Amino acid sequence: MDGIIINELSLSGQFHDSQDFWKNGMPPFYKALQDARSFGVGYLFKQGSFYGAQATPDKTLHDLLTAPEARIIDEAKRYKSTLARAICNPFWDDAPQQDSNAHYLADEADVSGSSVAEATARAVCLLSFIRSLYEKHPVVVTKDEVAIPVGIYGRKNKCEYIRISLFKDRATASKFVIISEVFIFAS
Repeated sequence: MDGIIINELSLSGQFHDSQDFWKNGMPPFYKALQDARSFGVGYLFKQGSFYGAQATPDKTLHDLLTAPEARIIDEAKRYKSTLARAICNPFWDDAPQQDSNAHYLADEADVSGSSVAEATARAVCLLSFIRSLYEKHPVVVTKDEVAIPVGIYGRKNKCEYIRISLFKDRATASKFVIISEVFIFAS
């Protein structure tokens, strides 16, 4: 397992304001990051421009980190360093593995060049923010008309992460399912 890719497409201005983002958006994201660390996730990949993702209708992640209210809102003070670390290296787009000539779709939306498309080429799970189109597990990405399920990392989907971690590649992992942490061969 390479790690987890933060899904920049899961931020589309869905949080009403900075307080909504810090109080409702960051706690589940933070918890998922803590859980990932406890599983020994090696890398937390993201797109190089992730800091520019639109979290509220008028603020990007960078804006939220540098806004004066980030010093006042308790949740912002608590989660600010976690978010700051999440927008730093490693960036998957420094060495992308997705096919630049392929066409990637998720729910009929073009996701080519995004973290969602990159996740199809790596043994990773996506980490998405709440209230997005990418919360449903798995996200099915179509690459040149071939469907590829991409696991979503979250409290309810740790098994997908564990399964891929143990088998090191998506092809082998897809042959197994986890039921109560017992592996059963699925033919």
